[in-house]
Amino acid sequence: MLLDMMFSTEPIIEVQNLIGADLEWLGHGMALFGDSRLVLVLAVMMFWFMSRHRPYQVLAASLVGAALGSGLKLFFDVGRPAGPDLLLSTTTTSPAFPSGHVMLATCFWGALAWYGFIPKWLSAAIIGMVMFARVYLGAHFIGDVVFGALIGFAWLVVFHRWIGPLLERANPRTVSTVVALAMAGSFAILPITSAFPFGWEIVGGLVGAGVGLILQERKVGFDPVAVAGHWQLAKAGIGVFGILLVIGIDFVLPFEIMIVELAMYFMAAIWGLLLAPILFQRLGLGTDKADREPVPAS
Repeated sequence: MLLDMMFSTEPIIEVQNLIGADLEWLGHGMALFGDSRLVLVLAVMMFWFMSRHRPYQVLAASLVGAALGSGLKLFFDVGRPAGPDLLLSTTTTSPAFPSGHVMLATCFWGALAWYGFIPKWLSAAIIGMVMFARVYLGAHFIGDVVFGALIGFAWLVVFHRWIGPLLERANPRTVSTVVALAMAGSFAILPITSAFPFGWEIVGGLVGAGVGLILQERKVGFDPVAVAGHWQLAKAGIGVFGILLVIGIDFVLPFEIMIVELAMYFMAAIWGLLLAPILFQRLGLGTDKADREPVPAS
């Protein structure tokens, strides 16, 4: 009985009737915290402010979690909520179970809380907000989001227990390669379950991030240094402005071509993980490869 309700449209209809359809914009804003594009930008920003291992761990946990969720979607192939009584519904044709937004939110925000970057209550609130938003928008059944959170948390436990410590002890070059391979696994699966051209935006960002990470680790060696608060804000502003500037080109073009969207997100990731760190070094906001202490090979 409970399982039937979790995969029924009735609770969705009740929530939508209670809130109405006028707040759809707010639902999309709440769901954005589990969106692949926003999470990738936030993950990139971590490399501007934190030393090497923690960003690698958070990014690896998130990427493999996203790939796992996409694989499970293909395996279970559960349809999206549909019916004439739904005030809001999604046009996405990809399978619904488990919720990719919720799994990614659980992996990313959960990892940030696990490593002490944000309070646990804040992580739980963000995950709960994404869960509610995806149900309210008619994109998922309650079961999709509940199991998405549970599977995401189970993966975090496995990662924290066995994989995270390995990345902690490994040579940063090795870690960057592992994370790049995790990205390769993610972008190999994500387009299959995403509605084009959105899937190619993810592919471009992941490929660019993988290339940028490897080149940055081997050729640049950026590590952030402690600077005054206004310089930290300047770093964030410069980095985010560059990402938005590149991605913005795609929005102003009068046509939609998948290869162009892939290229724009590829260049945005290259900026965030390679070119921006080089600029930050020139501004004295980070160390370079020559300043690093030798790290023994893993």
